[in-house]
Amino acid sequence: MVTIVRVPARFSLRTAKFLSIAAPLGLALSMFGGAMFLGANGQVQLVFHVLRLFFMLVCLALFIDGRTQATNVPERFDPLFDERERAERDRAFRNSHKTIIYAVFALCAYVALALRWAWWLPDVHGALHITLGLAFIAMGLPAIILIWRERPISNDD
Repeated sequence: MVTIVRVPARFSLRTAKFLSIAAPLGLALSMFGGAMFLGANGQVQLVFHVLRLFFMLVCLALFIDGRTQATNVPERFDPLFDERERAERDRAFRNSHKTIIYAVFALCAYVALALRWAWWLPDVHGALHITLGLAFIAMGLPAIILIWRERPISNDD
């Protein structure tokens, strides 16, 4: 019989929930901030590079945390999950897909309005950085959803 070796949870549920909000939000803000406030030579300022690296590492640590392993195990281990775990994982993937679609629609609507009324738009370099940051967040979105759906374990038993 094949067993899954799960990484033990490194974060408490409260810490994981806090990081699941702080890390993606900080990464998105550092991506947009870096694209909006370019240095004198047109390059992204060093402070935004440092912030991006920090928040990406926090996102990575959160993603490999034991609580989120259901979203990144190979399919050959799928039969080892019970029906409830599979249903929760699939629901998290569906909800993250909906969230990503809504975000893409909102960004397209903003671009259409920005072109019409001459609002701020990033240059190509900034748009690439924003896209990569949002893709990094989208990869971890199912795991974040699972963290927020997890119930705390009571010690009453």
